[in-house]
Amino acid sequence: MWSHILSFLVMRSYFRIRVMMRMSSQDLQRVFLILCLIVQRIVVLLSLWPREACRVLRYHPAIPGYFINHGHPFWSIFPVTADKQYASNLLLMTVPAGGHFGYAYIDFNENCSIPVTGNITCPETSSITLKALPGFFGYRWFDEATQTDLGTLDSLVISPVPPVGTKIGIEMVPYPGLGCIQTLYTVIQGMEMNIRDPLPRCLAVDLTDISLKVGNSSDLSYTYWRNSQATVPLLYPNVVSVSGVYYVKGRSSSGCEMILPTRVTIVDVPNVIFNRTLKANYPETIDLTTAYIPLPDLSYSYWMDRAATVPIRTPDRIFKGGTYYIKAISNGGCISITPAVVEIFVPEIAIPNAFTPNGDLVNDELTVLINSEIKVREFRIFNRWGDVVYTTPDINNYWKGLKENTQVPTGVYYWVFEGIRNSKLYSKSGYITLIR
Repeated sequence: MWSHILSFLVMRSYFRIRVMMRMSSQDLQRVFLILCLIVQRIVVLLSLWPREACRVLRYHPAIPGYFINHGHPFWSIFPVTADKQYASNLLLMTVPAGGHFGYAYIDFNENCSIPVTGNITCPETSSITLKALPGFFGYRWFDEATQTDLGTLDSLVISPVPPVGTKIGIEMVPYPGLGCIQTLYTVIQGMEMNIRDPLPRCLAVDLTDISLKVGNSSDLSYTYWRNSQATVPLLYPNVVSVSGVYYVKGRSSSGCEMILPTRVTIVDVPNVIFNRTLKANYPETIDLTTAYIPLPDLSYSYWMDRAATVPIRTPDRIFKGGTYYIKAISNGGCISITPAVVEIFVPEIAIPNAFTPNGDLVNDELTVLINSEIKVREFRIFNRWGDVVYTTPDINNYWKGLKENTQVPTGVYYWVFEGIRNSKLYSKSGYITLIR
């Protein structure tokens, strides 16, 4: 309904007026005035038609289908094309005095929001059909560049399809005395569709991203498929997590369709493959930086934890057994983290004879290594006067040169280790030099 009403209000509209019975001039005036005011009210709300369109009522005896018999107006079924001003005059008429009662109605017949349709050509089509507004007395289609006449009907079939950008004109001739010749132009347009391959991604690619379709016709709608025939749908085109070739089908508002491939690349950063075992006998160390063959376009870093938040200070000198982590990053930011299990065999207990807790992150802690067969009971450190400055049952809780959060002075300290080995008491002691 709305499209019919709006079609009357555009620059050129096509409608029919039917009067089934004779009417008095006064009642016919009332009917047309009411119809005009209703249309005017709707259009005013839509801001499409001025209010002054319904000022006076008058007939135009040259309108097709109108005739007078014995002083009474009669109307037959007829088509009329009119621009907005002519449509206003057509609705606002006067009739001779006298006549009989009856009724009239207006049939809004055609949506003419686009004066010439069919100018979009589909790929691989051999012809194109242009259509103009119907209801004119005559037509002349012509090539705007060459002025060559192409046809004289309200539609025109052109084969083969002219090149995109060709400008076609049409002269529309109204019935005698009912307006001026109108000349319209349309440009042959093609279906513009291109699909860019998305950039490589680490986890998933969004094929619905509009940036992959820059430069395409604005009226295209898209569907996504697994095969080139567009028979197997891609269920989640916004989260494509598997590398491969997929297909995008575009459809224009005129019904044109095109299917194009697009390649999705999901970057798989491989884990590190070690080229030797990560085992050593104390005081030997393990160099993680040379324990594998690095791949091009990847950068590597070394970490104490799986989340890669605590870096290894000296990855080229791992002196303590445990699980470390090697992080590989691609140029696109994709990541893999590989665990590295290091085994350092310690015969009994290994404690360095000096350390330097000066805050330079090098040798700032007193590391203690023990054989895996030994269970720790207590580890204590004494100063030269025999006072205990540090004690812990956790051998991995390294001493940082503090006594109750206060730095102890440079000097020689005495340590005592007590544990259980093979169900027997095990103890060791020695000296450590603290240097600041």
